[in-house]
Amino acid sequence: MSKPAFRSICLGSLLAIGPTLGLMLWFTPPAKANDPVIVEIKLEQGHFVLVPAEIKITAGQSVKWVPIEKDFDVAHHLAPATSSDAFEETHDFDSSNPPTRTFNTPGVVHYFCKKHPKTMVGTITVTPANQ
Repeated sequence: MSKPAFRSICLGSLLAIGPTLGLMLWFTPPAKANDPVIVEIKLEQGHFVLVPAEIKITAGQSVKWVPIEKDFDVAHHLAPATSSDAFEETHDFDSSNPPTRTFNTPGVVHYFCKKHPKTMVGTITVTPANQ
């Protein structure tokens, strides 16, 4: 294919998809400040893990744990790692009913899954809202 023909095809393709791409970007709603931070629960190398395992949020923000392996009907149950961790224990959950928790007190919170305690371990660092 000659360079002029290639340029014509490329230019034609850009003109065809440009308006569609522009509309997609225009109508994509921005993330809201009060949207929860998402922690995914994934199956990696035969083990369930939290992704990311360590997150940093601002006091007043929420975290939502979302199992993304919908082919596996596996229950999870998150709990504080120690009695001093400010983490409200969840119920058993799967992809159909993911839990959300709001963290209002600055500090470091350690938690784990009671059903997968060796591989599902996480840390949430909660910073003051004015930082």
